[in-house]
Amino acid sequence: MPVTYLHLVLFNFKDEISSPERDRVIASIRSQGSFPGVESILVARNLLPGSAPAPFEWIVMLDFADEVRSLAFRNSDFHRQQVERDFTPNHRGFITLNLHQPFDRKISENFGNAFRRIILFNFLPRFSETDRSSILAAIEAHATSVGVNRLVIGRNVMPRSATAPLEWLIMMESVTREDYEAMMKTAKAEAAMNEIFAPAFAEKIVFDLLV
Repeated sequence: MPVTYLHLVLFNFKDEISSPERDRVIASIRSQGSFPGVESILVARNLLPGSAPAPFEWIVMLDFADEVRSLAFRNSDFHRQQVERDFTPNHRGFITLNLHQPFDRKISENFGNAFRRIILFNFLPRFSETDRSSILAAIEAHATSVGVNRLVIGRNVMPRSATAPLEWLIMMESVTREDYEAMMKTAKAEAAMNEIFAPAFAEKIVFDLLV
């Protein structure tokens, strides 16, 4: 199983940015996928923007073969100039997360109609590493039992900061959004949420997207 380094950014545009300018900035971000070492790039809009658990409207996901290539990209003039020219003047807040671990395939691959729910979160401080491992194992078992097509669980390798405030990522992928919602509406799913997941999370951000 190949090791992939995932760089993820969630952000919002400033309210005053016009639709044509937003389109131009999104196109500029997507053009970053042409940099050598970028395996794939996905830029998508949240299907749940504006609510309490979904405060960010846009997601950028880039796959790299390893951390060396990721750092080369982020330190390049190509990337810095794009950020300074198009991203920084137009956003009103962002957070980032990096994962470095084996994945069955690239995270940023686009399949046309698959549904993904991405949850970024922190555990409550009272949970030990053993507790956390048990909860993550329960999440994996639950996802398998309800028929989630693909599950990714990863820990942020970035030090905690204002722009990297969340330590964990869960990504659940289903063939369609309807399939996912049907699975999550079962009594079993609701019990798991109430008894295992919700009591463990200190903060969380949700992002739904079609790929």
